[in-house]
Amino acid sequence: MTTGRAPLKDAGDLARECIVYGAITVVACGHAILAVVVVTGFLTGHFPDWLNGSDRHNQVRNVIELLYFLSSLGLVVVAILALRFAKSQADQSRRQNEIALEQSRSSARTAQATVYMRLVERLGSDEMAFGAQLRALIAREHEASGSELPLGEYASAYIESLDEQRHAEFVEFLIFLEHLGLLARRRYLSMDDVFHLLEGPLKEFNDAFLFHLEGMRARSYQQRMCDNAIWVLKEIVGYAREEALPPERPGTNAS
Repeated sequence: MTTGRAPLKDAGDLARECIVYGAITVVACGHAILAVVVVTGFLTGHFPDWLNGSDRHNQVRNVIELLYFLSSLGLVVVAILALRFAKSQADQSRRQNEIALEQSRSSARTAQATVYMRLVERLGSDEMAFGAQLRALIAREHEASGSELPLGEYASAYIESLDEQRHAEFVEFLIFLEHLGLLARRRYLSMDDVFHLLEGPLKEFNDAFLFHLEGMRARSYQQRMCDNAIWVLKEIVGYAREEALPPERPGTNAS
């Protein structure tokens, strides 16, 4: 699996950096030394004894002035090269940052895909099967009884009458809904994906179980009991998809 770290510089990049920085240092030092000579020597008129001859003095002065001019020109050239080098380094740094960002996004997508695969596995779990079967059973008995109670109130009374084993299975089902709601609220799962995968079952669970869950929370000393399960059941009802699924490519339909 890739990481979000930028790739390290290779030996060629380090060598180019050393050459550029070394050239800047050498030219700058030479320019500074010649500047000191010009300022302290030729402008003040103080020279060693062996330079007292006017011809020799003029020759040395001309040579040093030429070197000073060349060093100034070299400093300009090196400065231009340094700017170009800095630009190339900035471009390389930007490319490395883009690579690191893409690697980070790829890692995040891989982790998210792992969560999705686990969710798909849980869709066929005993907890989901129990919730679907219980909802279908309650709906049939509610219709057959001719009860005037809303489905949610009828389901709540039915759940309260479950034996210990079946009530424990219902609690396991609620734990699944609670985990699902927590993942969606924390944005580990997008609500678009929850909608695509579970729109139908969650809307049916909303009709049958939301009233009972809210009653459990109202009666409990824990104010946040079943909070995430209640949130996801409410959220799915009026949810509008933010992103549509990618369209099918022509020719991919089975004949």
